[in-house]
Amino acid sequence: QAVAVLQRFHCACCMSVVVMNMVEVANDNPNANRKEAAEHLSGNICRCADYNRILNVAERAMEYPRNGVRS
Repeated sequence: QAVAVLQRFHCACCMSVVVMNMVEVANDNPNANRKEAAEHLSGNICRCADYNRILNVAERAMEYPRNGVRS
């Protein structure tokens, strides 16, 4: 949902892997912060190299479970 709302993937080549990893982060640690998300997503390669934008989406996505929004 965060990806759809923020539309933050420039070329979307990495989108599927990043989304799956964001789900894993949220499931493993619903209270993860930006630094923890960055560590978890560090193995993902973005062809556009817009990692800050990806982390913004990850940060927003992890807010959803805390606010009762289900993916």
